[in-house]
Amino acid sequence: MRVFCISDPHLGRDMSRFGEVWVDHEARIAANWRALVGEGDLVLIPGDFSWATTNKTIVRHLEFIDELPGLKVLSPGNHDKWWKKRERLRPRSILLLDDRHHALGADWTLVATMGCEQPESPWWEESMRPEFESACRALEGSLRAAERERPGTKILLMIHYPPRWDRKDEPSAFEEIIARYPVDTLVYGHIHGVDLPRAFNEVVRIFGKPVRYENASVDRTRMAPILILDDPTIAFRLD
Repeated sequence: MRVFCISDPHLGRDMSRFGEVWVDHEARIAANWRALVGEGDLVLIPGDFSWATTNKTIVRHLEFIDELPGLKVLSPGNHDKWWKKRERLRPRSILLLDDRHHALGADWTLVATMGCEQPESPWWEESMRPEFESACRALEGSLRAAERERPGTKILLMIHYPPRWDRKDEPSAFEEIIARYPVDTLVYGHIHGVDLPRAFNEVVRIFGKPVRYENASVDRTRMAPILILDDPTIAFRLD
């Protein structure tokens, strides 16, 4: 199965202040998706999916993605204010996943969490510390459950916020947690425009442990899903 990723489509909002790459971005995402993704593929969307504030709008945005090829996993970002309504939503081809894990065949496990700003972030304020500590607990709890219930599998982690903001920084609290578990590949979004040079798209060694990082923010990928895994052992079921 092929696994693609595309993050931060920000449906329902004019994002052109981040550059010309965002002009007509929803139509371009759909066109690129149809050109690249097949019905048997899986697409991960790690957050900032929609600016919707009403049921009518989020249903329309989910239908937009439902109509595109493949199966999809969607996890929350900081702008997904609709996420608390998710129990009422019934998308056809989309799994809504947060602070949980999901099987990807015999060899892989998918884990999804949102994360948050960290003390190293340029936007950090001390008032964020309770949210940060909660996000650390959510990350560790999700990874621990995946390792306990699916021992011996590699973990593919979806997280909205960057696990680290700068290559010069020491490993972050998120990375200290990640290094304790069998995370093989990590996909994330959240950063755009002038901040994209901060993005990690490489194998990062955390205390000697190699983890592949991939930023999939749509302006970095030019509004196209990017292929992150092509592994015949990977399988995905919505239930």
